[in-house]
Amino acid sequence: MIAVDLRTHVTSDAEPPRRVYLRELAGYDELSHGSAVELIDALLLARPGAAARPGDARRLTLSQVDRVLAAVYRSLYGDAVECHVNCPDCR
Repeated sequence: MIAVDLRTHVTSDAEPPRRVYLRELAGYDELSHGSAVELIDALLLARPGAAARPGDARRLTLSQVDRVLAAVYRSLYGDAVECHVNCPDCR
């Protein structure tokens, strides 16, 4: 299970966590042709105290959707992001 805290840097640490809970991605999720919001909706779990449950993904703000997608990415590939850039002057 993936737990995602939806609080942003502008919210106070005193504010209670607003979390959503997701199941792990499966092969059929990776093959789906739906939108990011539809994917999140398919992954959401109904847990006590969850800020969003299955069917609620459309109510998430854009920044919350980004947080959830980043959490899914981290669960699959870890925190590192690899990037290769070719310098036009170094050929």
